[in-house]
Amino acid sequence: MISLNFTKMSKTLFNVGDRVGVNDYIGTVRYKGPVENAKGEYYGVEWDQINRGKHNGTHLGKSYFTTRNNETSATFIKAKIIHPASTCLEAIKDKYGQVDDELAGVEYSEAFIGNQQSGKDVSIELVGMKKVNDLQSQFSTLRVVAVQNSLVYGEEDSQALGQFIPSVEELDLSGNLMSSWSTVANIIKHLNKLTMLYLSDNRLVYVEDDEELIKPAFQNIRSLILNAMSMTWDEVLLCSPLWMDIRELHLCRNSITEIPSAPNWQNLVLLNLSSNNLKTWTNVKPFAKLPMLQELLLVECQLTDIIVDGGDFPSLQSLYLNDNKISEWVHIGQLHKLSTLTDIVFMRNPVLERAPDDTNRQLVIAKIPSIIKHNGTRIEALERKGAEIDYTKMFGEMWIEQGSCLEITEAIQQFCLEHPTYLSLIKKWGAPEKTEVVKSKPKSAIKDSLIEVTFVDLVTESGKRVTKCIPDTMNVVKCRNLAIRLLGIKGVRCVVSYRAHQNGEEYEFEYDLRTVTYYGVQNGDEILLRQLS
Repeated sequence: MISLNFTKMSKTLFNVGDRVGVNDYIGTVRYKGPVENAKGEYYGVEWDQINRGKHNGTHLGKSYFTTRNNETSATFIKAKIIHPASTCLEAIKDKYGQVDDELAGVEYSEAFIGNQQSGKDVSIELVGMKKVNDLQSQFSTLRVVAVQNSLVYGEEDSQALGQFIPSVEELDLSGNLMSSWSTVANIIKHLNKLTMLYLSDNRLVYVEDDEELIKPAFQNIRSLILNAMSMTWDEVLLCSPLWMDIRELHLCRNSITEIPSAPNWQNLVLLNLSSNNLKTWTNVKPFAKLPMLQELLLVECQLTDIIVDGGDFPSLQSLYLNDNKISEWVHIGQLHKLSTLTDIVFMRNPVLERAPDDTNRQLVIAKIPSIIKHNGTRIEALERKGAEIDYTKMFGEMWIEQGSCLEITEAIQQFCLEHPTYLSLIKKWGAPEKTEVVKSKPKSAIKDSLIEVTFVDLVTESGKRVTKCIPDTMNVVKCRNLAIRLLGIKGVRCVVSYRAHQNGEEYEFEYDLRTVTYYGVQNGDEILLRQLS
């Protein structure tokens, strides 16, 4: 074991291009020298967090440097307030080194917790802290090393680092002070077992002339996490020759807005582009021919459309589309072309605001035949059958009017474009009869189509009853939501059934998209609301 009794060679002098840390902020030195009307030497720093800055490099009318995108993210600071930077080896020793005391480096004050009732500190027994520390300080056995936010600027002796942690497979260098890809390469070049590397929240400069020298350092990297690095797609393309054999790549929260082309990542299995302002599927299309891509994360990318061609994404299994701007179901219908897609996560998009969650789930199931999981919940065979049959009835009137014609009309082509799975569904389950379809009635017929029912609260003990007329075309989902609202039920998941006034028998509603009259609800019947068990 190696104790913490080592000499730290901290870096305290910095040059232009170096990364520096002050309190919880990190920035890049853009200028070093005198500042007008001020004594001594100053560092002009462009901060990663824009709100830390006060100007764009111009002070009292004089321009000392220019910030990226001309943001007001810069300040001038004295060297004395900059935290000393450390090597990667120092940071690892600092965090994982053996501490020779009973609490294994835990401060005595940390051995107490606050009692919420009394407001006083209560002592706790720290069991096994010494044992855990002893295990962690056996550096040669460490497989996972995390020194994120540790003011690491680089490594002076990379060979010594390789000998110090020879077993490491996963290294987290997020939020540190490395300034270039060459610096990163120098840190990892002797970590022969390293396969997963975290570099998020760093700002790294890439010099193309260094490529052949630093490329061997990345040859074993299979998973690379590059979140929040302010990278553009041009910068990604520039660096990509370093990691052409990558399997898992995370590029969340960067400055990627346009993707005209993609590297030939033949072995890429997972790609995460979440929280980049992509807007259109055109920027997703360049990845469509990657042969091994199985998981694609496009959360919060401001996407408004989806356009899939036959043969796109030949191995894709999981697709994440939360928090985008998809407003039409025709775009989700495009995903039926992805025959290998089994898992979709699709929440908080404008198109989902028009109907209850249950209805939206059924629509997604019917539109994408291959999926077996939706928003993390497995789709059972009976649920799929119900969703697909209800879907044929929901759009049955339109099909009967247009689709049953012998001639291929423009209207039929438009129907098939909007409902590409409809023909296969009616082949599978049969076309809906005229009496089964959900019809849209003219306004003059609305009054005749109302039925009077009584909603009964069986959730609480109030037994509240509300009598109201509802359209006979109301489906079960809307009926349940209306019952919850009329009876004032809050914070409880509910189900509905109905009791026939003629015989007093209670009947269940099996499928949410079917109308209440499909189940035989008539004037005078009761809609019963219960808590979901």
